[in-house]
Amino acid sequence: MTSEPAGQRPDGAGIWVICGNACAGKTTTARLLARRLPLAAHVEGDEMQRLIVSGARWPVPSDSDPRTGRLTGAAGAQYALRVRNACLLAAAFADAGITAIVTDAIISEGFESLAEVPGGRLVNFVVLRPPVAVLRQRGLDRLPSVGLRADPSGMDPQGVVDLLLDRQAEAAWMIGGGPTTGH
Repeated sequence: MTSEPAGQRPDGAGIWVICGNACAGKTTTARLLARRLPLAAHVEGDEMQRLIVSGARWPVPSDSDPRTGRLTGAAGAQYALRVRNACLLAAAFADAGITAIVTDAIISEGFESLAEVPGGRLVNFVVLRPPVAVLRQRGLDRLPSVGLRADPSGMDPQGVVDLLLDRQAEAAWMIGGGPTTGH
């Protein structure tokens, strides 16, 4: 007779939470993990946010309280709700014997919402943390190959402006056309 870890269903269904920055590889990792498991579902935090059809408020930097860094207002409330709903859905899948893999960028209030739901369940919590250079490159790789690719690290704002003006011909792009060779 084998014993299961506390909070783990005897049939092996559980909950995974994979978080990290944008471009960290959360979605790709979750999809590959789900394919490797006998029965699994992928619950994306962004999809929970997209369920709000009107009045949706995606967080932007100005939504953060400068003192605490916590999201405020409608963006903060909707973010906490999306994480909570993703975890509720994950718990329902796990209760039905389906391993659930939740992906989102989890920050303070999201972590608090996440911790409210699984009560008594084992959660496999993973933070993907590739180096900043990798995140930056993955972000660039998602964009079309038009315009100037500039690395502003190590530059002051005036230096960035100087670079942009010096390389303006590389930045030129005729919308609806292809890259241009400058004017």
